[in-house]
Parts: sequence; C-alpha cells; structure tokens
Amino acid sequence: MIIESLVSDVTKDLNLPIQLISPHMDKVPEDDLLSYISVTAPIDILKEYKSNEVLMFPTEQYHVLKMWNLNQETMGKSILILTDIPSVDYDGEFNESTTRGSKVAYHALIGDLAEASRRAEMVGDATVLDKEQRSITKKSGEIRKMGELDFDESED
Repeated sequence: MIIESLVSDVTKDLNLPIQLISPHMDKVPEDDLLSYISVTAPIDILKEYKSNEVLMFPTEQYHVLKMWNLNQETMGKSILILTDIPSVDYDGEFNESTTRGSKVAYHALIGDLAEASRRAEMVGDATVLDKEQRSITKKSGEIRKMGELDFDESED
C-alpha cells in the first residue's frame, strides 16, 4: 500500500509489515487519510489492520506495547511511531516502550499521503486523456482530420 512505499526507507531494516502507533488521544486529528483505533486489550495487537490505521495505546497498555517493541520479529509486524501529532503527549513511559520503533512525523506522512492521492487522481485523468487520444487516432496511427465525421474503426 501507499504508506509502506512512503516509509520503506524507515522500516527496511526489519523487512516486516508495518503498523502505525501513537499514544492514546482524546481527540483524533480530522485528516480523512488515517483511521485511529484504541487498543483496549492485549489481543488487539494480534488483529490485522489496514496500513492507514493507527493503533492508539493508552497508558495502561504500554506494557503490551513494550513487549511488541522488543519482539517485533516474533510478532510479525514492525511498529512505526507516528510522532508530532498535534496535542498528543509523548511521555517518557511511551518513549521507553518504543525504543526499537522507527518514527515518522505526522505532518510529513499526511503531506505524502495527500500528494500520493493527488497523483492517483492525475493518473485517472491521464486515462481519460488517453481515451480521448485513442478516439482521434486511426488504427493506422494517423490523426483524424478536423471535420471527419466517420469515426467507425472498421473502415481504418
């Protein structure tokens, strides 16, 4: 997915799928690009999540995060800490629980995701342009002349 390609240089050392994580927050950012899920029990980290889903860890689940941090290879997923989220407190206990995790800045990731989304839209637009180009090009490769009314491909 897009997120893996954007942060591949950050996570290349473990060669595992990534999971975005953050401390728990009372109010999640309204970015329309990421989804935020609270970890309420240790079993939550074993579930499959989409790459744009951020697992939020409350203080009482830091022991689970620390275990995952120290055993990323065994868990089969590497943690990627989403840093610099507005109005989120990255306390010392959270930082101690994520010592082996790679980091990516929130605003940089959101900017990259928005740019990737814009590029995907442009590719869609290019497809429309390609269709238009094909409609004015004969099978022989010649461009139809202005005013040519016969666009039947069978006559080319």
